[in-house]
Amino acid sequence: RFTAKSVAAVLGIGLGISCAQAPATATGARPAETYATVVFLSGSEFFNWAHAGMRDAAAAIGPHVTVELKGPAEWDAALEARTIDQLVARNVAGIAVTAAEAEALTPSIDKAIAAGIPVITFDSDAPKSKRLAFVGTNNYNAGFTAGQAMAEWLGGNGEIGISTFPGPDHLRRRVEGFTDGLRKFGPEIRIVATVNDEGDVARAETQITAMLQANPGISGIFCAHGNPGPGAAAVQ
Repeated sequence: RFTAKSVAAVLGIGLGISCAQAPATATGARPAETYATVVFLSGSEFFNWAHAGMRDAAAAIGPHVTVELKGPAEWDAALEARTIDQLVARNVAGIAVTAAEAEALTPSIDKAIAAGIPVITFDSDAPKSKRLAFVGTNNYNAGFTAGQAMAEWLGGNGEIGISTFPGPDHLRRRVEGFTDGLRKFGPEIRIVATVNDEGDVARAETQITAMLQANPGISGIFCAHGNPGPGAAAVQ
């Protein structure tokens, strides 16, 4: 199963490979290198775990390697893109980024690549960018499995509400997979409402409460990411 720890492990391996390619100086010491994890919601527990892999890899490689966690506190693709641009201006050694919005992040990712800075996307991809690799869940399959499970729990009948927010590629793919899973395993189940939780726990609770008040027949809620989970539980 794909988890924050698996993201951390792979990001750490990528950091190790990149650092191993850096030549030592004439005295045998390696030059200082800075790598950054760029996220679209700083403070997220998941992203903190992912960045922990970067920190552990840096510590294992040596004192010449430092890592930073960067990104806006609120979902804003433009601010995240600007963060990458600032890192490019600083000429950091490498960037791992989870894309708030694929199209918005692509120019900044490509700018980094053009400057010779390796970029890996994780969790949420920017597939049309020139990033070197993507590390993440097969989000469509994850959503499809959730749709199948929901259909089984509801016995093939019921109404569903979805909590997500627009922009991230991984959330879009999860909702697509969930919808297709319902269609196959519970064709009588209807999705009656989708709310924008803006990636925030408190906002999710407010939006889900309003959704249930407007649609009292809802018998299941699909949370496309982690933050609306506590919000949905609080409503119940």
